[in-house]
Amino acid sequence: MISEIFKAFSEPQNVPRLAEVEAIDFMCLSQIFKWFIKQDIIVLMAKIYNLQKYCLMIDVDNIHVNGASMGHVLDLLSRGYEFPSLDKKNPEHEQIKSTFQGKSLKWLKDFVLVCPMTSEEDKRAFRRAFLLMVVKGFLCPTPSASISPEMHLPPILDVRIQ
Repeated sequence: MISEIFKAFSEPQNVPRLAEVEAIDFMCLSQIFKWFIKQDIIVLMAKIYNLQKYCLMIDVDNIHVNGASMGHVLDLLSRGYEFPSLDKKNPEHEQIKSTFQGKSLKWLKDFVLVCPMTSEEDKRAFRRAFLLMVVKGFLCPTPSASISPEMHLPPILDVRIQ
């Protein structure tokens, strides 16, 4: 899905979308092609992953998997900021929740490709949808087809460009 989005972003009408992705430091995702990983490798990795130690336990050494290591692998800059919590008393958070709760990855993909990019509010909506698509579909997938407010929404509550 991510490779499809970046392929679509290469079209002239999507230059503003690509600029927004660059502004939020997620251009590294453009390097992800359609990955075809043999199921045997996935099964092996699942078998050697230690949930308590958050590491892949291999014969030579342990490979610790945490935010910093994933940031290195994906070339994502971590600024050390905590995600805000979803606040039910905050009207903006409730509006974001009502916009995205129950939506699917297909809905997010379609929205990212057609949302207007004329105002700052449009750009924030694009950033939220794009980041939510990355979180739900790539960084934090779940068995459920729809967005989980508690798991998927905190990373998109504040999408101001720093």
